[in-house]
Amino acid sequence: MKRYIGVLVSIVMLFVLCSCNNSVNNHLESIISTEAELTNPDEHLSNFCKDLAINGVSFSLSSTYSELKQAFGNDLVVYFPEDEKAQKSSLFSVSGSLYNNERYFGTLTFLLDSKSNDGKISGIIQEFPYSAETKTVSAFRYSEDGQVVTEDFELEPDNFVVSINDFTSGISTRTEFQQELGDGIERDRYDGYVCDEYTFEDGVMRIVYDDGIFCGFLIALQH
Repeated sequence: MKRYIGVLVSIVMLFVLCSCNNSVNNHLESIISTEAELTNPDEHLSNFCKDLAINGVSFSLSSTYSELKQAFGNDLVVYFPEDEKAQKSSLFSVSGSLYNNERYFGTLTFLLDSKSNDGKISGIIQEFPYSAETKTVSAFRYSEDGQVVTEDFELEPDNFVVSINDFTSGISTRTEFQQELGDGIERDRYDGYVCDEYTFEDGVMRIVYDDGIFCGFLIALQH
């Protein structure tokens, strides 16, 4: 019998401050929502991704929110929902926008415990243009008075060096990933980028390539 995984990381809260962002929200949900046959049965994404790095900041999929916040500092801007139901729930999801040198990277989502406001990563989205017309996205930012607001930022994925274990963007190839993980499932093309999807027992990873060279990734974990 074929085995399938269904993963949906909720990122609705990322755009709750601005109702005009529905089209962006729908796109982001679509790229990390999947129900597919396991490409890597009996393997765990959390075991494979032992070492991750974004522009030299290292972490793992087991890193907690507090650890990531300490590592990235104010480059990680997290919106905590004020919804009473979310706060009363034992577990609730929060989303954060990640930057480096004022350039927008993408989204990190966390599943937190309401008692400690700490928890684990549930998703990582490195943003790429997904149409010839759409080169910007609304993301969280700190205002001058320290409040979390939304602003439009240009998507510049080529300004980020990312790595997964020994694979590094701008250097590693699609062939090298496929030798390690198999062919995967080819998914969406992001304005010229090609994407291979790998489904594990505990999550989904999409590796993005530009002309056959590794340039970024998206991850969704099933908790």
